[in-house]
Amino acid sequence: MGQAISLIGIQSDRMRQRRRLQDDDMSLEEMTEWFETAAVEARIRKREKYEFKPFGGHNYYYTFDVTYNPVILEIANKYNLDPEKMGLYAGRLNLATWAFFTAGGLAVDWREALVVLAAGIGLQEADFKYNIFDRWGYGSSYCWNVSGGYVGYHYFVKRNKRWLPFLAAWFTAFADLKPVFDEYVLKAGLHVSHYAHFLGYVHGFLMALALDKWGPFKKKRPLF
Repeated sequence: MGQAISLIGIQSDRMRQRRRLQDDDMSLEEMTEWFETAAVEARIRKREKYEFKPFGGHNYYYTFDVTYNPVILEIANKYNLDPEKMGLYAGRLNLATWAFFTAGGLAVDWREALVVLAAGIGLQEADFKYNIFDRWGYGSSYCWNVSGGYVGYHYFVKRNKRWLPFLAAWFTAFADLKPVFDEYVLKAGLHVSHYAHFLGYVHGFLMALALDKWGPFKKKRPLF
């Protein structure tokens, strides 16, 4: 019943909007504003379709906002690609990166890696609710940098030379430094939250230090 009432309300609103557009007294500015609002609403509906909010707060998927990045649009136009699909692929690549860095931590100690993962998600959700870090955007890059910082500590400081921590540690550095180079050296105009990357890495590094010095897991147990 509630859905039916909602549909009736939406249809009535659309009918009013059509009548307004047909009104001869509607100015060009009003018509332009109406179309801009409609475009924004359509963009939000598309984004919400692909959002990933496992805890009901922060969106861990980059969705279609990536398609409004001028660099993405330039690449799409140059190679005749669909920018919306590129946005989806970017979101999937981000989640795959998060999984890879988490795997790097599991290869150090699976218990500590899960603690760090949970702490990163908890801080991200807390920031969404309370804005404790001056809200840095959305996506999962803060969380995977927390895992990357944990792996970085064990590779660069503790000299853990196993192949998965080695790959995760260097890939974290590459994934964080390349956008900085692209934006400030190449002037590529990317929209990346370097603050989120830096903050996540520092938090993960400090978590690794604290767990190493005062944590309960003295003997490391890698998952693989």
